Amino acid sequence: MNNLSFCQTYLCAPILKKGSKEIVYELNYLKVSAFAVGLLALGVAALGIASLSGDNGASSLLDHEVINGSIATGIGCVSVVFVALFLSQSANSPCLSLGPKEDFAAVATKQVPLDSHPKFPGQELTVLIPQFKDLTLTEENLARIFQLANHFTLNVNYPCLNERGRNGWGDALLNYGLPIYRPNHNGTHSARQVRYLEALFDFIEKCGSEKSKEELVRLTADEKINLKLAAYFLRAGRVDESSHKSKMPDDYYRRSAIIYREYAKSLGVAEETIQWVEKLINNSCKPKGVRDPSIDSVAKNMLGWKMLTLVHEIDLLRCYERASQEIKNGLNEFVSGSVNDNVFNKWLKFAGMIRKKTGVQRANTPKGRYSQLFAQCSVNGLLCWQQVRSVSIPEWE
Repeated sequence: MNNLSFCQTYLCAPILKKGSKEIVYELNYLKVSAFAVGLLALGVAALGIASLSGDNGASSLLDHEVINGSIATGIGCVSVVFVALFLSQSANSPCLSLGPKEDFAAVATKQVPLDSHPKFPGQELTVLIPQFKDLTLTEENLARIFQLANHFTLNVNYPCLNERGRNGWGDALLNYGLPIYRPNHNGTHSARQVRYLEALFDFIEKCGSEKSKEELVRLTADEKINLKLAAYFLRAGRVDESSHKSKMPDDYYRRSAIIYREYAKSLGVAEETIQWVEKLINNSCKPKGVRDPSIDSVAKNMLGWKMLTLVHEIDLLRCYERASQEIKNGLNEFVSGSVNDNVFNKWLKFAGMIRKKTGVQRANTPKGRYSQLFAQCSVNGLLCWQQVRSVSIPEWE
């Protein structure tokens, strides 16, 4: 629980200062009114009890004074209970433990310039990248990398407005006293995509066609873990929630590739591998004729492109059900023929469990209706990674 006063916890609403992570507390009139009703109800209950305990002489249970006292006591007590429940449910302290407080101020960082948005050409865009002194890109270090990446790079507000003149899903919001930024494309989305990729590696090894298995085997361990880093930053370059179908579409692909490059360089990844992964991020999800022709002409490129595109489509289930068919089509690319219903349902269940473990079902959840777990995972990249890894990869066969 946070160290908040009674007033901050039960009578105020936390407000996030625009463009910062500072939280201030302002009186919430609904909570104050509920508290006043609770006091009034307590007074009514007290009067009712006093009436019942008074000297009624020969009065029976049918006397009006006794009946009125009983009614007043009942209404007052029930009202007090309901008000207490309302205030406790709307308390601003997170019910989940945030764990030991990380001293992020001690982490060295680098401000990296990014390409501007075509609709806001004069606006300078930058991103904060932590500098890893003795850390390399290994399976054991992913948790620490994602923890820092979430804090410095992902859990930050979108700097640009969308075509409706607002940030849309990029608006900062508060859940249980925790600041959540870009909820549709934050660290929970990133971590889920990495876990889907791990499952996809396993799926191809066990259920893939001979061609897919051979292509996957040719990838080195270094290339595979860099694909995981790519999945984490696949949409990190977004600066708003505008669509790629806009009249002036934003190139968040390139920004995402730049962010990946900065992290990979800091983690000691070879330049050849960085260039390969950059190409995949720059072309992810793009159709033939739009993407770089070398994606289709080089088997290794096509394999990486298909995998990153599919993990992105799997997490579209947080947005709409029709993504199911896109996912099935994507899985069919790796097998002989098509995946059977049993295997496909295992994929859907697996993805659903991962969404549940990060506290989100759909991206269009109304503000204030996100779960406590989503708030926790949004601000704590380490916890989020632990949550998605706690979901076991299915037995496909």
